Amino acid sequence: MGNQSQPDARVRKDLGLPDRYAALRHIANGGMASVWCARDHALGRNVAIKLLAERFADDDDANERFLREARAAARLSGHPNVVMIYDVGETELDGRAFIVMEFLAGGTVADALRVDSVRRVHAVKWLTEAASALDYAHSRGVLHRDIKPANLLLDRDRTLHVADFGIARLGAEDTITGSGQVLGTASYLAPERALGHPATAASDRYSLAVAAFELLVGQRPFTAQHFAAQARQHIEQEPPAASAINRTLPPSIDRILARGMAKRPEERWPTARAFAQAIESALTEAATRPHRAAVLAAASRPRAQANPTGRTLRPAERTPNPTERRRTRSGTTSRAATRAGSQPAPAPYRRSARHRARIPALVALIAGVIASIAIAATSGGGGHAAQSAASVQHQASAATHKTQAAARKPASAPKPKPKPKPTQTVTATPAAATTPPPTADTLEARGHQLMADGNYSAAVAVLRQAVQAADPGSLTYAYALFDLGRSLRLSGDPQAAVTVLYQRLQIPNQTGAVRQELQLALEALGQKVKSGGAGAGAPGQGQGQGGAGQGQGGAGQGQGGPGAGAPTPGGPPATPGAGPQPSVQGD
Repeated sequence: MGNQSQPDARVRKDLGLPDRYAALRHIANGGMASVWCARDHALGRNVAIKLLAERFADDDDANERFLREARAAARLSGHPNVVMIYDVGETELDGRAFIVMEFLAGGTVADALRVDSVRRVHAVKWLTEAASALDYAHSRGVLHRDIKPANLLLDRDRTLHVADFGIARLGAEDTITGSGQVLGTASYLAPERALGHPATAASDRYSLAVAAFELLVGQRPFTAQHFAAQARQHIEQEPPAASAINRTLPPSIDRILARGMAKRPEERWPTARAFAQAIESALTEAATRPHRAAVLAAASRPRAQANPTGRTLRPAERTPNPTERRRTRSGTTSRAATRAGSQPAPAPYRRSARHRARIPALVALIAGVIASIAIAATSGGGGHAAQSAASVQHQASAATHKTQAAARKPASAPKPKPKPKPTQTVTATPAAATTPPPTADTLEARGHQLMADGNYSAAVAVLRQAVQAADPGSLTYAYALFDLGRSLRLSGDPQAAVTVLYQRLQIPNQTGAVRQELQLALEALGQKVKSGGAGAGAPGQGQGQGGAGQGQGGAGQGQGGPGAGAPTPGGPPATPGAGPQPSVQGD
């Protein structure tokens, strides 16, 4: 489905569109309508036009439901994750209703699943964005009633937008259904809907949980072929464990998904945001567990003993334990050093037998040298010299005998030192051992655990210490910054969270997850600004409609629609897409 450079005039005439819109190409067909990419000459941008199918041209109920989509979606167009509605009208030929909306060139989540281009970071990001849009719609009395991957559209930056409110209903209006008709897709239908009960916000959240299962596992939880069989599975069967199908998922994800797909509506997650955050926390904890285990293991290892000289002592040089027994000169065992609180006296130095044996040989060698000198002197000096040589030789011989006798005599033990006079003993209490300050790794692990336990205020305090203590080039520093930003957001301080997360975004590690958390902080800050809880000049909600230079035309025209937000100052660059995606505007 490549882009056509020139509009097809014949197609435009067959469709009966106003002259303002020139159809470029057909995108998709759905149960109620077809979707076309068209050029809006008035505003100079590409748009998507959803046109009611011909067989419904004379169906008043279908036309009413179709126009209701426009009214429902128009009330939500201010949210960055809801498809923007630009215009509504009727064709010139047969009066069929059509809706003009923003064109999103990234395809749908269903397309991404088909071509197997869904990474886990994408799944978490898309679930968070869809949850934000759903909670926003529910807070305004709008129910979607058909959440499924085909209705989750993606722009070029792979940001998700919820579309197709064609079977949604406003809370204040009557429900439009035929006799016994259930609107919705069977694969994602909540049990109470299959039983004919009215749709609620809880049933939308059930459908989101089914879509989450498919995103994480790669298949739906219930796969019966027939509509009735699938509906029965949703009513009677428990969903399979996601971790048993996809072994890379942590077991904790099963409990979260099971609660999202609980049979009773009141047992499900209270909001879509709470469900998405639980998914994110479980996957983040599993991804960082090996690093945190290594950190805790390193923190629990004993530190090398240091002496006052500042160098690390080898095992043979370590300070002896005062409680160790030592042998005294009399052969008895003493613990005096322990009782007195002082170090034991060093053992007296004794020469070894091998060393003692070398002494006579050395003396004999010296005597021989002296004798040689004397003989040399005799040959050149007469009788007096001979007498001197004999005297020297006699002295050397005497020295040799004395040395040999000294070597044969056993070494006597050194005299014992006199006992000191008894004095008054003053018992000193040993100083308490100084506990080393916790390391950055230990602080980060402790702060993460506090965050996981929901104690966000305490986590913020500990994680600030971890950031101060960590080396800015270490992984610990990156983890501490991310956890600090998330804890600040969850503790109700999104403005501080945005500052920290922008700082974390400068580190080229897991930037996708950081951008996702930053978007949540920006959205929370936008809501706080609207309610007057933050000062003026704070970054706008989310990334804004048209934010960061991305226009609502979706193809890069830069034309913002109604309610478009300003670009976020200094915001992070858009996440690059994962390759070309089919250009499909979901029905």
